Amino acid sequence: MSYHDLIFQNIDKVYQAGIATKIMQHMARIRNSSDVNQARRWVMELLQNARDVAYPDQPVKIRITLEEDKLTFSHTGMPFRVENILAIINQVSSKVDDEETVGQFGTGFVTTFQLSEQVQLDGVLKDEGLPYKPFSVLIDRRGYKEEEILQGIGQAMKQIEEADAALSLENYDREEFHTTFRYLLEQQRSREIARIGMEDLQDTIFYVLLFSRKIESVELVYRLSDLRKSVLYTRGEERQLGERLCITEFQQIVDCGESRQCECYQICSIEKDGMTLAAGYSEESGFLEFSEKCARIFLDFPLIGSEKFCFPVVVNSRAFHPNEPRSGISLVDQVTSADARVNKEEIAKVVSLYQEFLTEALAHQLPGIVHIITIPQFEANREWSEYWVKCHIYRKLYHYISKLPLLETAGGKRPLAHPLVYLLRGDTPKEIEGLRELLKPVRNIYYALGTEDWYGAFSGYEPQEDKIFSLEKLLGNAEVFLQRRFCSDSEDPCFEVEWCREIYLLAMQNERLRTMVNVGEVAIFPNQKLQNGRVWHLRTIQEIRLDPGIPEELRDVTEVLDTLPPRDVGTDMESCSLRSVLLHKDFRTEGVNGIPVYEWSRLANYLTTKTNENFAVRDYFIKRSEYLDRWKKAWLQMAACGPDREMYDLIRAFYRQETVADYACEEKAVEKLGEGTWFQSYHGLLQNCIREITRYTEVQDFGQQVLGSETDVYEWLNRFYKKWFRYQYRNEDNGLAIYPDQEGKFVPLYSLKKDGIKEKTLKEIAYALRGLSEQCNFYRKLLHKEICGETVTAVVCSDREVAMEINNVVTQLLARQNLSDAEMEYQEACSMLLTWIQEHPAEAGEYFPAFSKEEDQMKLLTPRAAVRIQQKANRLEKIMNLLDCGREEDPEELIQKLLERQEMLERTLKETNFETGQSKDFVEEESGVTLEEAFLKEMGWLDLEEDTLRQKCREIGILGEKYVLTCVKNYYRKQGLTVSEDTDSRILLQGGNGSEARTVRLEYPDNATYHQAGWDIRVTDSTINVTTQEYIEIKTHTRKSYVRKQIRLSNEQMKKAIREGAHYHVLVAVYDYSRKEGQEIIPYTGFLENVADGKLKNDGDGYYFHT
Repeated sequence: MSYHDLIFQNIDKVYQAGIATKIMQHMARIRNSSDVNQARRWVMELLQNARDVAYPDQPVKIRITLEEDKLTFSHTGMPFRVENILAIINQVSSKVDDEETVGQFGTGFVTTFQLSEQVQLDGVLKDEGLPYKPFSVLIDRRGYKEEEILQGIGQAMKQIEEADAALSLENYDREEFHTTFRYLLEQQRSREIARIGMEDLQDTIFYVLLFSRKIESVELVYRLSDLRKSVLYTRGEERQLGERLCITEFQQIVDCGESRQCECYQICSIEKDGMTLAAGYSEESGFLEFSEKCARIFLDFPLIGSEKFCFPVVVNSRAFHPNEPRSGISLVDQVTSADARVNKEEIAKVVSLYQEFLTEALAHQLPGIVHIITIPQFEANREWSEYWVKCHIYRKLYHYISKLPLLETAGGKRPLAHPLVYLLRGDTPKEIEGLRELLKPVRNIYYALGTEDWYGAFSGYEPQEDKIFSLEKLLGNAEVFLQRRFCSDSEDPCFEVEWCREIYLLAMQNERLRTMVNVGEVAIFPNQKLQNGRVWHLRTIQEIRLDPGIPEELRDVTEVLDTLPPRDVGTDMESCSLRSVLLHKDFRTEGVNGIPVYEWSRLANYLTTKTNENFAVRDYFIKRSEYLDRWKKAWLQMAACGPDREMYDLIRAFYRQETVADYACEEKAVEKLGEGTWFQSYHGLLQNCIREITRYTEVQDFGQQVLGSETDVYEWLNRFYKKWFRYQYRNEDNGLAIYPDQEGKFVPLYSLKKDGIKEKTLKEIAYALRGLSEQCNFYRKLLHKEICGETVTAVVCSDREVAMEINNVVTQLLARQNLSDAEMEYQEACSMLLTWIQEHPAEAGEYFPAFSKEEDQMKLLTPRAAVRIQQKANRLEKIMNLLDCGREEDPEELIQKLLERQEMLERTLKETNFETGQSKDFVEEESGVTLEEAFLKEMGWLDLEEDTLRQKCREIGILGEKYVLTCVKNYYRKQGLTVSEDTDSRILLQGGNGSEARTVRLEYPDNATYHQAGWDIRVTDSTINVTTQEYIEIKTHTRKSYVRKQIRLSNEQMKKAIREGAHYHVLVAVYDYSRKEGQEIIPYTGFLENVADGKLKNDGDGYYFHT
């Protein structure tokens, strides 16, 4: 043996050892791998090898048959050449530089051994110049040692050498499946891998047929115990869509033996410079959703593992440089990586081609665009540069896509980049659908209509959060949307409340949002504090409370009390904010948990504390008036809904227009709060009444100006004292001038006694002597007779006490001077005393012992007094006869009877009165024309409506009153007084200095809303020593008036005239309406005399005088 022979012998050994080592390494990786992607690769390796041996002029057919114990892969490709079979046996690639092949029987083929480590290969050998020879060889990779691997190779070589002995194939048919790879599935894992590969093929087969045109069809045959069928995949027709897009059809024929079903599938693609972008398509729905198992990068065949590659459609390019396991491409930033550089250049082209693809699809209005913009979320990959991928793929695509009008919104098609367009995000389809419904009434929020998942499509690009609208965002900003963007077409006032409730219920189905609601992170519960009738404020579950049935009026009260800031900041009394914390009454609580009920005790404490006028408020002395008004408002509201109805009626009569409508509080609320909750409010209102009473001296003035003519002042006072006794603090009214004496003036209670006087004449006698001693004026010392009840307590004044005062004064008078020299009123008083003594001898002996004898009694009588008494008696007798009264009746009772009969007058008088503008029913016939008609015709008022006529009459009445007021003012000006104040209701004149200083006040209180009953003008004339008051009632007529000779006095006017006597004046003003000027003032006096003479007639409702 030579060295030459020895060298080549060792080279052969080294070569065989290298092959064995390589095979053992590949098999070790297969045996040690449990990667699912690895299990999916075997079918693509076999498809690729079959495609690579297709005839140049005839595409290959492929059939894969799966049985219980084996898998058979067959195809109609070209026969094997010797180098091909040797490459398979020795596991070396037979690849040549051919653009049509991707690689043949190289390392990728090793992955098929995961099905079985023994592969039975049946095929045909054919080399140039040699016949077709069938062969069968077993490729055995079961060995773990070099010797075992080489032994398997050696046996395979022997089997292939036997092909020469086989009979030649004379009639070789290229349509037959001559090539078969048979894998024995001896283990359960092998069978699982076989199933995985065949099932996985169904997700990519149409793209394989699209990109590998040398494959005509692929048939999957199942011959299993639980599945027997065949599925045939073939390419169909192609049609152009415009100049760039192509629609390719594919068929799937499923044959189950008894049935045969054919379905068509389509793929829309665009091709440029050897690069193709493609996406599934259907005529009905447009672009289809991508399968998660479909690879996104193809080199004619899918790179198994590129399913999550960051691109929205399938990309096919042979220019890509895949990694070794063919699971993806490298996009690292290593400058030394040639593969990454080439791949980045290709990706740039892919992005550009994608823009063209999307533009063409939109131009042809292809539906389902959402599916071809959806991109997988970025996941860290050691073969990718995160920065480069996000910058050159995600951001470039998003920048382009977001500006396209893709989203069909309520405002038309709009791009995502539009400032009012948002993506809806939700954890479930139900949540997203609920969010759509909730956003319908919200303005300036546009989102995609329909069921397409646009958020899912864009989420991979990681759009800015402000472009995403979620239930969480709506939940957290519900109040803002209610206030600024809510626009409901519903007329239902509960719509906004129900909207909030729907948000709550939807959030409760999301665990994370449910937690946010329950811990109080979000405000979604509408309270009762509305604005313009709309829900305006929302509260968290920790802030809101269920309404236990608090009356609406009490809620109003708390809002007023909330404006009274406590002096000490940070207390519980700062603000109740009741409506702010109470859940809206229309918010249905079914399915709502965790909201506590508002405590009645908390409300009672707040009301009791802050309705107390002594509650310490901030800046009280600066804002005292403002705070008092607020307290009064709150007290009135409390009274309106309080349990004490008598108190409310009392207050309503006092405040009149200021009181709120009566609302009896429910028994439940009173029971829960306790009646004591109203104590401070009642007390405060009564205090206000006292303040007002003390402003008046005259009871009648208080009654007229505060209570009004329709309210009996003494009856009101009795009710007032009763309530004051109940709600006052102990002895709180000491020294307050709030009790009426018998002169009708308010004085303190301690200065009054109750009237226990039986002999009224004694009180009159004492009153006549008041000029000699003020103590004789018992009218000022006695509580008014109308005041009754146990709540007003005072010492009782008796006849003895009156008699003692009379006895002392008369004794002193007689001791000082002769009675005839005394003033007439004193003489008359003594004469009245004499009469009483004679009529009551028994009492006189006890009360007036100094005048028990006749000669002493005669000291009490003078001739002048006797005549005067007789004159008065005669006049009184006339009045009594007129009123059908007996002589024995008391004169006071007579006057009372006279007043009681006033209410009958107007029913028979029926006159037109310029003062009141009443019905024009008083007529007298004159030549067939009433005086009324003649007057109206002359005035030009004949066709006026009744209301208009009343207005005219009232206008004349007011003009007459103003005329008299001006004349009275000028009267005092002529006396040297100067006007210092002149308003619509008051004129003040002043003059003189020092002891001669004089002030005259003219009061004219009538206005549009107030009418002073009883008088029109009050004149108060004050000097340093004397103050007098004169009352003027004005009756206005025109010279043409048909009632110009009539005067009517109302009940109140007559009462006032009787009380004031000579200080009460009636003036008739004659007014020319056409010239708008007064002409004459005529005084009218002597009322009682006119009654007695029959000139002034009482007819029930007033007094009628005819001149």
